Parts: sequence; structure tokens; C-alpha cells
Amino acid sequence: VRPRTPDLAGFPSAWPPVSFATWFMFSCPLAIIMLGFNLALLASSFCPPRAGAAAGARAGEMLQLEMRSLGKVKFAEAMVMAHLAVLVILWFTRSGAGGWTAGFP
Repeated sequence: VRPRTPDLAGFPSAWPPVSFATWFMFSCPLAIIMLGFNLALLASSFCPPRAGAAAGARAGEMLQLEMRSLGKVKFAEAMVMAHLAVLVILWFTRSGAGGWTAGFP
């Protein structure tokens, strides 16, 4: 009995390329599921239900205090966020129909 093997004829040139958008469509639901699981795990570890509402209120107050201590967003921080946003947009629009890499040889 021969084991089944996938047909790899023409790999990788015959297979469609995996763009960032294609990869993201596959990985985003998995990342959301993992985020929810990890959030539930951390919440049950550090804020158990038996601690009551007082622990949640204290945690909320502490977060508000830390947010106020950070202050306003600085120019350098805003520029990093803007560059990250441009980078993500370029990743999503790199290949495919009308992608920006079509203009390069």
C-alpha cells in the first residue's frame, strides 16, 4: 500500500501566490478566537469571579489613572502610528488585480 502524497507538480510556480490579504483572511478568525481564549484565561486567573465587583472597580480605576498619567499623544508617536497605517495599507494592496507592484519590473 502506497501512502497518499499531494501532487506537487510544478510547485511553487504553478500554485497561486499567497498575498497578504489572502493570508490575513485565513489568520484573522484564528487570531480572534485565540485572543478571546487568552482573554478569558487571563481574566479568570487575575480577576476570579469570587473576588466580586470591587476588584473590577479597582482595576478600572487603576486603568483610568494610568491613562491619565500617559498624557496626550506626542508627535513622534502619531508619526509611528501613521507610518504603521500606511505600511498595512501597502501590504494589503501589494498584489492582485491592480496591485501597486504591477508597475515594477
